[in-house]
Amino acid sequence: MPRYILGVKLYTIDETAELLDVTYETTLKYIRRGKLASRKIGGRRYCTEENILAFLQGADPTQKSASTEITN
Repeated sequence: MPRYILGVKLYTIDETAELLDVTYETTLKYIRRGKLASRKIGGRRYCTEENILAFLQGADPTQKSASTEITN
């Protein structure tokens, strides 16, 4: 079950793997190779719904979208 923090839907690596129909290890490979963006929060790694959609669309995860950029 995804978690929500400030309206952002977050998936654990296990949940992300299940969504993508791949193994946990394959999901970690995608992250390590820079194909799938993720963030570490409280010692656990999460992928946002937006990260997963960008991965499925073949987008470059190093490019920040305007909706996820935080400004002070």
